[in-house]
Amino acid sequence: MSTKISELPAYTGSNNPSGYIPISISGVTYKITPQLLLQTLQDVLNYNHSLTNEGNYQGTYAGDKNNGRNNNGFGAGALTGNNCDNVNAFGYQAGYGNTLNGMTIFSNNSFPQYADLAAATSAITVANGATANCTYLYYNIERDIISAIRL
Repeated sequence: MSTKISELPAYTGSNNPSGYIPISISGVTYKITPQLLLQTLQDVLNYNHSLTNEGNYQGTYAGDKNNGRNNNGFGAGALTGNNCDNVNAFGYQAGYGNTLNGMTIFSNNSFPQYADLAAATSAITVANGATANCTYLYYNIERDIISAIRL
């Protein structure tokens, strides 16, 4: 169960016999028990993202059991079980179990493919929901390459 910082009781005084940890946000100081603080941090680590000095992992279980350094994993399970350094992974389970250093990885689950440029051009449009002034990557099956549509 989550607790908003603003819902915590106010912290007053300089004496702390109860063992509360003061947390100041925007000039207001709240008190939190060490147990609640640890549980909150564990929830962040388990369900949202990892707080590490040598990586950035955003998504449920992203970076779980990662042994690499200087990595970025975006998406649920991205870079789970990765054993390499300097890897960027995007999408659901991108780089799951990766053993190659220095890679940029896109999950096929979140990377669309089109038969050819004509198919991509007709599918990726502002009228179909794409955003103007953005570039959309896709896999071109006919040419066996990653291509882009710029709007």
